[in-house]
Order: sequence, then structure tokens, then C-alpha cells
Amino acid sequence: MMRLVGGLAFVLVLGAAGCSGGSGRCEGDLAQISTGCPQTFDGTAAQIPACPAYTVTYAVQLCGDLIRFRQIGLFGLSGSSCYYDASSHQLVGAVEGTDIATYCGGTSAERSAGRVAASCTTEPVATKDCESQP
Repeated sequence: MMRLVGGLAFVLVLGAAGCSGGSGRCEGDLAQISTGCPQTFDGTAAQIPACPAYTVTYAVQLCGDLIRFRQIGLFGLSGSSCYYDASSHQLVGAVEGTDIATYCGGTSAERSAGRVAASCTTEPVATKDCESQP
């Protein structure tokens, strides 16, 4: 019986290493995850950055009291989202993801940090498709 209890405790410790605060989400450091995020963003098309040398699509959504600035990679296989407070326009959270589970010990295809929207189903208020840019 002791082995079973010890084994369960070991499994629980490993599971907790990839998640924070019982939220069930894979979390990381905001400074690391938000490296491609502007520090401030007001959600307007004018503030969407110039297209980089690689193919990406940008989309802006309003998610309650947050502004979500999405950067979607080629074929939608990877991407990131930067979250801004809708009032101050300051960066408050970020999410990055891929098409395979590479985060939190290979248990998640996505990791997040800070304040992010649990879901955001609103239509984009601004977009920029860098694939069709000259």
C-alpha cells in the first residue's frame, strides 16, 4: 500500500510541475513568452506591425476587458497571442503554441503567462495577412 501511495504522490508532483495554481494550464514566464509582443497595443489596425520576412497573419480581437493580438504562423501550425488591458493598453499576458506538445514536459501544445482570456470567440476587429503583402 505504501508503494501505491508513494507512486501516486510522485505522479501528482510531476503533473503539478507543468501547471500552476490548479488552473490546469501549462504556464511559463511572461518575459519569455511575450518576446514578440509590443509592450503596448491599442487594438487598432494602425498599430499592427509591419510584415516580417516570414509568412504570418495578424488578427485583433476584443475579449471582454482584454485586447487579443494574434500572430498566426504558416498553415496555422504555430502562433502566439499577446493580451493587453483594454483600458491601459499595457501587455498583461501571452500565449504561445505549436501543433505538437512541446511545453511542460511534452504534455501541452500551448503555454501561457499572465492574464489571458479563457476563450475569445469575437470576430476580429482588425487583420493583416502578410502572405498577400508584396
